[in-house]
Amino acid sequence: MRAIERRDTARLGCRLAAGFVEFNWQGRRIAREAILAALPHRPASALRLTQVEARVYGDVGVVRGSNTQRDPCGRVVGTVRFTDIFLFRVGRWQAFAAQETSVSAVRTSR
Repeated sequence: MRAIERRDTARLGCRLAAGFVEFNWQGRRIAREAILAALPHRPASALRLTQVEARVYGDVGVVRGSNTQRDPCGRVVGTVRFTDIFLFRVGRWQAFAAQETSVSAVRTSR
């Protein structure tokens, strides 16, 4: 998260595996290369993770939680629930896939 906040493409690039794909809160498929290319132009914001659960299954890790983004004035820009899949390769964990769902899009049936 700090690499994203700091727009650090080198650090984020090390964390994203070759072939990484994200399905963002808008349902768009975004490949690793596009994420890294857009990072320097990302608006300034702070990210806060909550309700984080992590499980490891051999060389696969699954992380679920919520991520709230705030602008520099502290206003909430949005909140997503996420699932990230990590692979342990060559002595380190790398993100391989991510899925986000906008919390405002989540409805409960009554």
